[in-house]
Amino acid sequence: MAGEANPFPAGGEADAGKERQAWIASRLAWEGQAPSAEWNHADEEKREIARQVIWVKNTWFRNMAGFPFLIASQENQVQMALENAAQWASQKGWRPCRRLADIPRESLLVLRERLILPWHPVTFPQSKAFKGVALEADEVRPSLSGAGWALFGEEDHLQIGHIRPPWESDPEFSAKTDAWESATGPFAHSEVFGFLTADPGKAGLARQMEIAIHLPALTANRLLAQAHEGLKAMGILMQPEPMGSVNGMDAGYFRLGSRGGLGLDLNSRTTRFWDAVKALLRWEAKARSTWWRKDGILLKDRMRRSYRMLSEAQLLPLHEALGFLSFVRLGMVMGEIDPAGLSRVERARILAQNGHLGLPPRNPEETDALDAHRRLDIRRAECVREIWPPSPA
Repeated sequence: MAGEANPFPAGGEADAGKERQAWIASRLAWEGQAPSAEWNHADEEKREIARQVIWVKNTWFRNMAGFPFLIASQENQVQMALENAAQWASQKGWRPCRRLADIPRESLLVLRERLILPWHPVTFPQSKAFKGVALEADEVRPSLSGAGWALFGEEDHLQIGHIRPPWESDPEFSAKTDAWESATGPFAHSEVFGFLTADPGKAGLARQMEIAIHLPALTANRLLAQAHEGLKAMGILMQPEPMGSVNGMDAGYFRLGSRGGLGLDLNSRTTRFWDAVKALLRWEAKARSTWWRKDGILLKDRMRRSYRMLSEAQLLPLHEALGFLSFVRLGMVMGEIDPAGLSRVERARILAQNGHLGLPPRNPEETDALDAHRRLDIRRAECVREIWPPSPA
């Protein structure tokens, strides 16, 4: 599990910010892509998904056969199980594992913001020293998202994740995963229950689907409580996006995650999840139309003001950035602003997060936390201005 050198330099080193920014840029490929012509000319339902669903994430949970779950393991058992998992991942095309304990705190924050590490990790004393992550090698399978990874020692022995835009047609990845998703291989598996996981709610397919979704009309019209209860009844968890902050929830950004699925096949579970998402999007579209009829001129003004603020702001707190981006995205969805800029909105949303700003070491003249927060806000405004056109099309 020792693996190669750290993927990022330590936060105190002079070029740490630049190194992290270079890595970030290499993992932002799909945010610059636009939906394919097939999606642009598809039915309204597909276009609504392309406009409102930001990303689709799949996570597979696996445990090595012959070893107990992490929560019931001794330290030597954890080490052997995770070494076996890392060896398997290496054979399947992932880069060598890096121990999380060897990665600087600033870089761990980036990995969380890029959805590779969980915001709320599960920590067992006997496995903490062996936790690791491996990124998918680009040369194995070129990916629009550039975000495939394997995580070791987080609740289960192995988690495999992949994130992509909703419109990406990806038969290569499907064929690659189907080959090991349906085969038991070296993993703990039961003919009755399917793949065995530490969390019984994930057993069976041992696969979780998540999406990020933009719901500004339901948020503004205070309909989220009803949406949350309805999704909960269907076994779908609704959380703010990004999960480390409530700022995204205030701006209408959410993450939906499938739960359960024991006894269901993959097609049934996927269909049930997307049926719920489509119903939610229809509700959002209806609320959006009502909102426009009621406050159209105010909405149009807010969209234009938000666009201008993003191109000119000198200080940009995270909650303001997400709020402005939310209204600009709404304007693009409603045709008030050129929708070709949707990819720019998502790129700005990611780069505006604290870990992605790649700040240099703290200035000794900074006397309190206020100085540090202001430096973040200045850098955030600079990052957004660098990619933002001066006026809406």
